[in-house]
Amino acid sequence: MTSEREQELRRASGQGDTEAALELAGLLDDRGATDEAIVEYRKLDAKGVLDGTGNLARLLKETGATQEAEEAFKRCAEAGSERADAQYIALRVLRGAATHEEVVRLVAVWARHVDHLQPGHPPPQGEKTPAYIGALVMLDDLSDLWPSDPGNFPILESICNRDAVITGLRAADAAGSPSAAHELGTYLQGRGDLEDASRAFERAAEGGWKFALYDAGVARYKANDIHGALTVAKRAEEEEVFGGLFLVGLIQRELRNNEEAMRAWTEADRAGDARASFQLGKLLAWLDEQAGSNGDLARPYLEKAVAAEIPEAQELLNKLK
Repeated sequence: MTSEREQELRRASGQGDTEAALELAGLLDDRGATDEAIVEYRKLDAKGVLDGTGNLARLLKETGATQEAEEAFKRCAEAGSERADAQYIALRVLRGAATHEEVVRLVAVWARHVDHLQPGHPPPQGEKTPAYIGALVMLDDLSDLWPSDPGNFPILESICNRDAVITGLRAADAAGSPSAAHELGTYLQGRGDLEDASRAFERAAEGGWKFALYDAGVARYKANDIHGALTVAKRAEEEEVFGGLFLVGLIQRELRNNEEAMRAWTEADRAGDARASFQLGKLLAWLDEQAGSNGDLARPYLEKAVAAEIPEAQELLNKLK
């Protein structure tokens, strides 16, 4: 049964009231009358009402009319909507039609929004900024690109022209995007360009993604730049980046600075890093063996590592006297 409000909106819409027409279409949309809502949004689209066109594109996409949805998103994009432009390009990506320039543009939009979604650092409850909420909305808009893992950039890379993706990342990185710098670092590290990867991770950290200091240190460590890795790892420790202490300990142990390695791993163990628990237990077990003792000092650390399912921990624990 039609409500009085709906009847009022229909009358006002019929008399050319755009606000009433938008409210009517939204009302129909909210109650699941999708076909009727599409009819109303089409009327608004024909009048050049951007909100009508955007909602029409959304519903067409949801109902599987992707080609028509793409055209509607394009009209919104041409009117200046970045959000619509991203969705337009995403649909073109999915059908293999996106150009190099379009992919670069999509990566730039992705980076600007994901910059506000630093992994492991959600905003406190009740303190979500408009930028943070906007980033979540954007990822939801582009969810077809990440059906199983929202925002997982390697998936985007796998369905786009890789050169265009990397060009987009480099451009966004140059513009100061920490998310782009981090993704570029991940790509470079996977290709074996460890020095360039480390520099990219350090730029991400300078842009506010402090956790990337750990990645930068690991890249330098893998490149056998031990002293450079230690410098970065100490920065990570100073910034209280998770993993920084573990990495400091790993490098100090390699440099045979056992006391400093134990200091770092002990602090990391207290912070809940099971990798440090294992390394500390392993070092203490070795020291106990040299001293001919029974391994009591190593046991609690190895037990923590076993509980965290760290490989080799159980075997080492079994070897204790």
